[in-house]
Amino acid sequence: MKDYILSAFSLVIISCGIPSKDIKKLEGFWEIQSVQTDGQISKSFKASTNIDHYAFRDSLTGVYRKVIPQFDGQFKATTHYNDFIISQERGNWWINQYNFDQVYRMKIITLEDNKLILRKDSTETDYIFKRFEPFNMDAL
Repeated sequence: MKDYILSAFSLVIISCGIPSKDIKKLEGFWEIQSVQTDGQISKSFKASTNIDHYAFRDSLTGVYRKVIPQFDGQFKATTHYNDFIISQERGNWWINQYNFDQVYRMKIITLEDNKLILRKDSTETDYIFKRFEPFNMDAL
């Protein structure tokens, strides 16, 4: 059933003509910096032990999971992951994450080379990320 939903949804999205070159900036490792609610910072993170990782399968679908950076430059992946599909609705880009029978939607507010802002579906809560930079052991 899940595969059917993903396939059907992908066909609808492809017809919307989302420029895949822009959305591909999502791919990679993102470290959370802060959470804002109604424009006010509600939580700041000096460092995070969990990094969000987006890996595309094709231009609009992929896998999202939390990873833990290691000092040797590798990542330890959690066992949980969500499939995602990128969609465009009324000029807005959305990340639709699927976990079993639940769907989580995050609106892409900003997507730049080193900055990502996501808004939780139907709320005023924004999650501000920066591109993760691996540990530099030589600088220590």
